Amino acid sequence: LRTFRLGSAAATADLDFSFPLTACFLNNSFPVSNNTAPFFAGENIVRWEWDFGDNTTDNVQFPAPHSFPGPATYRVLLQATDINNCAQKDSVSITVHPTPQVSVFPKIDTLCAGQSMNLYAYTADALLWTTNYNIDCLTCDTVLVNPMVSTAYVAEATNGFGCVNTDTSFIRVYAPFTLQVNPADTSICPGGSVQYSTNVNGIFTWSPSSFLSSTTINNPFSIPDSSITYTIIASDSAGCYADTTTATITLYPLPTVDAGPDQVIPFNNPFTLSPVYSPDVVSYQWSPAVNALSCTTCPVVSGVATVSATYRIEVTNENSCRASDDVRIIVACSQANLNLPSAFTPNNDGRNDQFYPLTRGYSIINRFIVFDRWGNKVFERYNFAPNTPSLGWNGDTRDGQTSGTAAFVWILEATCDAGELVQSKGTVTIIR
Repeated sequence: LRTFRLGSAAATADLDFSFPLTACFLNNSFPVSNNTAPFFAGENIVRWEWDFGDNTTDNVQFPAPHSFPGPATYRVLLQATDINNCAQKDSVSITVHPTPQVSVFPKIDTLCAGQSMNLYAYTADALLWTTNYNIDCLTCDTVLVNPMVSTAYVAEATNGFGCVNTDTSFIRVYAPFTLQVNPADTSICPGGSVQYSTNVNGIFTWSPSSFLSSTTINNPFSIPDSSITYTIIASDSAGCYADTTTATITLYPLPTVDAGPDQVIPFNNPFTLSPVYSPDVVSYQWSPAVNALSCTTCPVVSGVATVSATYRIEVTNENSCRASDDVRIIVACSQANLNLPSAFTPNNDGRNDQFYPLTRGYSIINRFIVFDRWGNKVFERYNFAPNTPSLGWNGDTRDGQTSGTAAFVWILEATCDAGELVQSKGTVTIIR
């Protein structure tokens, strides 16, 4: 590094900048230091002119580190001009030396742990292997290495100018391993799945292939329908080492439950549900809790049939496996469960304004028709849900609203929850 400083009583400025006098070309980026100041205070320098001798220039006070295009000698020139347009210049010669050439072979290779191989370095300059690990010579161009772990071997060449260059050979080493599969042994209920994982990567073979999502990956999943033991073989991609292990899935049995046949019960009558269970059942859960069901966690339950309902009994055995069955309580078909009022008052007072079927144990009204006393049809509706005031008759006739008190005839056909078709008829009086 050389610093130049020029100045006199008649000088424009003290030129004070520095640059390395010699450098190596590899990754060259040479810093420039500029401490130039006006010779007379107040006569500021207003222009900077740099010429780096390689057909590049700059006009800032502090240039960025400079890179030269190749090995050679360059003359770097700085000219500073003050506010009086007085200028002063100075220069320095920079020598950029060539970088040594070095190349190693192979660049990348693989070994099984315990094996040896030769590495070769090609250079015309002084050679040093800087990786001092299981290598038989540090200054030879042909060396024998025996790494036990993956290692990067670096060859360094240094020329007469002290310039250094490196090249690297990466040797991947495959070591012995012990294969572990998780879970090794497990138990599940029918319909469950097992997701496997292993502690190594490589080439896998699972056998048998039954129930597996894949037989060639390290993390397949299995959905077995019977107990099974898998044999797993894993090897590294270099063919150095392999290991084998097993994994067993034990399939627990499901509990059994038979809720019994569906029952048809007269409205407001009691019923009992007594399913048949397998001996391993340890818990019970009934749903829904309607019809005054006596218990939701008991093996035998009772209730009162006010609405038709489908009950589900879900059981759990000692291995936490679950099973379920359904049973239906149907409110018996009966005309007594088809209720229509004998009169109504459609005066829009919010009370008894609609004439509609009130039912128990009926899923649909197939037909509901009203006639006047002369046999004229004044209202009809088909295939609608019972117990819905807005779907009933509001008292209007096709000729307009009736006045005073009048009697009408109705007929009704409905399908009950048991699937039977029930017909009924009667009269109704409008009171206004």
